[in-house]
Amino acid sequence: VERFMQTYYLHARTVQQVSARIVDRCTGTPSRVGARIRQLMGRDLGDGFTEIGREIHILPRHQELFAEDPVRLLKAFWYAQQTGFALSQGARDLIRGNLDRIDDAVRRSNRALGCFLAILRERTGVARILRQMHETGVLGAYIPEWGKLTCLVQHDLYHKYTVDVHTLLALEYLEQLDRAETTHAEEFQAIAAHLERPEVLKLAVLLHDIGKGEGHGHVATGRRLAVQILERMGLAPEEIAEVEFLVANHLVMAHLSQRRDLSDERMVVEFARQVKTIPLLQMLYLLTSLDIRAVGPDVWTEWKGALLWELYLKTHTILTRGIAEGVDDAARAAEVGTALLAELTAEFAPAAVRAHLDKAPVRYLLTTTAPRVAQHLRLIQRLEAGAEAAVQWAAYPMAGHAEVVVCAYGRPGRFARIVGTLTANGMNILSAAISTLADGLVIRQFQVDDGRGMAIGDPTAWARFEADLDRVLRGVADVRELILARRRDVLRRPAYKGRTPPPTRVEFDNVVSETHTVLDVRTADRLGLLYVISSVLSELGLDLSLAKITTEADQAVDVFYVTEAGGSKVPEGPRMEEIRRRLTEAISEGIG
Repeated sequence: VERFMQTYYLHARTVQQVSARIVDRCTGTPSRVGARIRQLMGRDLGDGFTEIGREIHILPRHQELFAEDPVRLLKAFWYAQQTGFALSQGARDLIRGNLDRIDDAVRRSNRALGCFLAILRERTGVARILRQMHETGVLGAYIPEWGKLTCLVQHDLYHKYTVDVHTLLALEYLEQLDRAETTHAEEFQAIAAHLERPEVLKLAVLLHDIGKGEGHGHVATGRRLAVQILERMGLAPEEIAEVEFLVANHLVMAHLSQRRDLSDERMVVEFARQVKTIPLLQMLYLLTSLDIRAVGPDVWTEWKGALLWELYLKTHTILTRGIAEGVDDAARAAEVGTALLAELTAEFAPAAVRAHLDKAPVRYLLTTTAPRVAQHLRLIQRLEAGAEAAVQWAAYPMAGHAEVVVCAYGRPGRFARIVGTLTANGMNILSAAISTLADGLVIRQFQVDDGRGMAIGDPTAWARFEADLDRVLRGVADVRELILARRRDVLRRPAYKGRTPPPTRVEFDNVVSETHTVLDVRTADRLGLLYVISSVLSELGLDLSLAKITTEADQAVDVFYVTEAGGSKVPEGPRMEEIRRRLTEAISEGIG
């Protein structure tokens, strides 16, 4: 399918280019006398190029300029970038007619490399010029591996553009930073503005998907091809190594930020060890952001941006202070507990604070700020007054999500009921963090949006959720019925109309976390999915500490940090197979 669609788009592209040439010639051809006058009034740019009427022309007496020096095929675009003028249709036609002059000698030429890097070093106009080089065939002639990406379709619902268009869009977004209005846009701009060698980042963006022209496994292939291309160009070894690292790891930050526990310092430290330097971290952060933004409309969300920024900041802190060889969590937790006690006794009785902290797990102490602990203590006071559950919410419009904290004593299946009630109220769950105290109190913190990347700040909506949750937890209402009612009310297009939905995949990772088994579930997205999964985990006796929810087009990618009831990781073998089977069956059956 991908090859068929590539052939179709290549033919359509050819038709469009030929049509544009015909229109240009019909509308822009001056009279012979007028043309002569324009030539006399033209401004010589050098290398045989002349500016006439804000266009770059090649006069008849210079028609052999590319035969004399093939590097001028690249130089033409450097002049276009420096002047801001477009290449005339005649110049573009002459360039297309001389593409075969870009041979291996030109590709290995230091002068060609110097010209190409000069284009990349500019702050603006890089994406526009590379797009013109692509349209005329110069980019594919200079980098033959790039030619395989032309009109290459990615056969999934997630990627909306062909690989070449996606890549050039990513470069375009880099130049549009000054107009970005998203959270952390200023920080993004500052990082990009202070790069020592911006051309290294732009080479990485240009080549990050170069392996897709060879089929599956594009990261490993792309790494090899990037080195091959840059060595042929004659780039400095240290710059080749940097681009190689960026291409090889361009998916890592998105994976860690969206699907792993960012409060796990050991995980972040291991990532910092891989990155090694702050300049590489900065470029990898920028590359990751640009790559996600260029996938398609609405793929980038404020939530993804916030997670990515959190990983960047934590890694930057570790690289700045130096990577410690050992992390003593118990000692750090004791220090944090002492500091929290001192800070919170202004509002709460010292005995109450001390009792709460003594019952809290180490992870809670290491990841919970004093204002957050104070919030939890207030919710606990409401529970002690007789509430079934204590709820507090806050909307963060700039970040594109709302946060809700639910405090209640643990009961089997209670997390699933809370999740189901959120779903039934039209709240799209982005993540969930669970802290269980020694006395059975469970503090559950959710990040949610409205399904379109917007925060939910309507007090009426939250009051309705609290009322439904109270009814569900007291056994007055059936959460499954609430979800089914929601599904009937919401007009949802068939996710996989005319196609077979992807199979459910359940994978386990006992390495990335020292304390938990990480469960990755990838399946077709549907209303109530998280409720179904969390219900099965509860039935299997698994304790859930963290959930991170991602949707790629119509496919859900959900991650769960779980342990057995006694606190151990899930053992490999029959137990994992049982979990995989039960989840697959339940997801297939749905909720009715």
